[in-house]
Amino acid sequence: MSDIIYYVQPSADRYMLAVLIALVMMVVLVYAVAIYYMRRKEKMIVNSQTEIVRRTMCLDDANERLKSVEKLLEDTQDKLEEKRQQSLSLLQMLHHSEMQENATDIVAKVRMAAEGKTKINDEDWKELFSAINSVYPDFADMLLSRTTALNEQQMQVCYLMRIGMSNPQIRNVTDLPRTTIWRWTKTYAWIYEVK
Repeated sequence: MSDIIYYVQPSADRYMLAVLIALVMMVVLVYAVAIYYMRRKEKMIVNSQTEIVRRTMCLDDANERLKSVEKLLEDTQDKLEEKRQQSLSLLQMLHHSEMQENATDIVAKVRMAAEGKTKINDEDWKELFSAINSVYPDFADMLLSRTTALNEQQMQVCYLMRIGMSNPQIRNVTDLPRTTIWRWTKTYAWIYEVK
């Protein structure tokens, strides 16, 4: 009997040893897999952080470019506004020169009348109004919107004020009393300030 037990016991020890080795290998395998997945997860986190940093830098660069483009746009708009103002000034100068070229007769008559050397008739007044309206196209509308009903003499005084005539010159052209001209030029003094 002792022979049977002798053979059974070593086989049980071998079995236990095999199970123990299998368990140790399984624990080592689970540990290795856990380490692999933890390192993989750490690597993914590092890659994500690197991508976030890269994208943040790209956004910063894009913001800087956007700021420079906005500054360029603002400068361009300022230059465009400046060019528009210059164009308006040139257009007004062109209108002035056209008035002088096209209305030299009426300008000469008004100058002579301002010096008291001649009188202006109804046709001359119409021609003068037309010349002034061509140079200052909004003046007639502005005059009508800012004043109540104007008579013909008040209209003449306003148009003469618009071309910059002084009170004595207006008096020579219109033959109105000095006090009337003084009162009307005070009433319509805003005309001298219109650009």
